[in-house]
Amino acid sequence: MRQIHGLSAVPVLPNAVSWCIKTRLVHTCSKILMRKLIASMSRYRQLFLTGIATLFLSGLFLSCSYLFLFQLAEHGW
Repeated sequence: MRQIHGLSAVPVLPNAVSWCIKTRLVHTCSKILMRKLIASMSRYRQLFLTGIATLFLSGLFLSCSYLFLFQLAEHGW
């Protein structure tokens, strides 16, 4: 088996975390990380809303199908 070199995980917040570790101000670190988290969430807002809509519509479809088949089985086919 061949060895693969140079694979490493890219840090998500490299500048903010390294600065926080150096200064050791917990309150400042939490503020910076919160801002970064909110900024990353706003980038994926459309994807998040699409996922919620998909889950809602899938649940609605499955529940309606279940009710229809339940009524069909109860009254005979």
